[in-house]
Amino acid sequence: MVAHRKQASVEMDRRKVKRSAIISQRWKIQRVFPLLCFLLLLLFGQSAPAKSCRYRVIVRDDPSNSMSIGWDQSSGSNPVLYYGPVDHGDDFRAYPMQKKPDWVVEHMGMNNHFVRLRSLMPNTAYYFVIHDSEGVSQRYWFKTLPNNSQQPLSILSGGDSRRAEWDTSSYEPRVLSNIMVSKLRPHVVTFAGDFTNRNTSAQWRCWFDDWQYTTGPDGRMFPILPARGNHETENEDVMNLFDSPHPQIYFATALGGDLIRFYTLNTNIAILGEQTDWFKQDLEANHNQYYWEIAQYHHPIAPHQSSKTYKILQYRYWAPLFTQYHVQLAIECDSHVAKNSWPIIPSNRWYADGGFVRNDVKGTVFTGEGSWAITRMADVEYRWTRESGSFVQFKWLKVSKEQIELRTVITSNAREVVAVSDDARFVIPKDLNLWKTRFGDVYIIDRPNVPGAP
Repeated sequence: MVAHRKQASVEMDRRKVKRSAIISQRWKIQRVFPLLCFLLLLLFGQSAPAKSCRYRVIVRDDPSNSMSIGWDQSSGSNPVLYYGPVDHGDDFRAYPMQKKPDWVVEHMGMNNHFVRLRSLMPNTAYYFVIHDSEGVSQRYWFKTLPNNSQQPLSILSGGDSRRAEWDTSSYEPRVLSNIMVSKLRPHVVTFAGDFTNRNTSAQWRCWFDDWQYTTGPDGRMFPILPARGNHETENEDVMNLFDSPHPQIYFATALGGDLIRFYTLNTNIAILGEQTDWFKQDLEANHNQYYWEIAQYHHPIAPHQSSKTYKILQYRYWAPLFTQYHVQLAIECDSHVAKNSWPIIPSNRWYADGGFVRNDVKGTVFTGEGSWAITRMADVEYRWTRESGSFVQFKWLKVSKEQIELRTVITSNAREVVAVSDDARFVIPKDLNLWKTRFGDVYIIDRPNVPGAP
């Protein structure tokens, strides 16, 4: 009996020791587990994706020393953009500079954040990531423009990327044109309006999703300089989505130092009045300071499509300014066709066609008419029309002090085109489909000898 009690007592002591060990182990785990979680967070936190998306790099001021970075902050909080001229991947702590958003605005179902970078170095690559409460974005980069007119600029120009019908899915022709941007790696993209069809939140989100195809596989983003089209219902649509420098969406931008004075005009507000007064004053003050004056706007003065109306007020108030102040190139959209004119000036002579006559010395070349993603028949021509057609396209400009090389890029085979490098961006890439007319595939616009100009 005594031996049985002793055995029971020993067994109880063993259970107490075992229970004490378990309690001690649990206590250790409770103490150590938060530390392990913290260490894991430090180890893997940097690779967790941030909840930013729909990125865009925007020309807002002089793009040789400034750039605006925009994105949709879909969730998360306290986003900060980390950046610098050396690539540190997604290690945000390694970047020497950081900046919180200058402006946040809810628009078109997106939480649009804009960081305005200033005091940048010209012709310099800048790498950036966005860090927020949920992680770090992919590393992207852009390059500021040179501020030296000795260096030619590569510019892609177009517009009308909307769909013909109600749809919020990716649209292949638009995607192909966007992919072509990534293949040609321009200094800047100028876009003269009509981004979406119905101007709805869903369509705008889809548009920005598709815009990501312009980003190169190395994370290279290309800045956009946008104008307003008639499918943008209000000026605020461009202002709140692209951080426009002027609430009425008309302004001038210096590109390449004194190489180009680039005008963005708005054909969806009053032509006569403040806009034209400003345009004339800026031309008067600056037209002898730059090698080229180039304008972009949405509605063509003399459309090459029969469903579109002639724009009398633009003809009356802008065309004479083009001639007087030597605006050598006007980029138009809206009609969804392709066209190039000969150099022309406004005229009331009996032989004028559509109010213009050809003048190779003083004339303006009119190009464009949209069709970034949608086409109509080019069923109107004038005696001064150099060529017109119907296909998805945008313009590719090589602008130097001496001349503009104007090419029309047909974007339908974008996936097959071999991408150029930044150092060889003026080399015609393999398989690039250029519009070949009876005059060839390049339109050389020589700079006229303008007295007093640089």
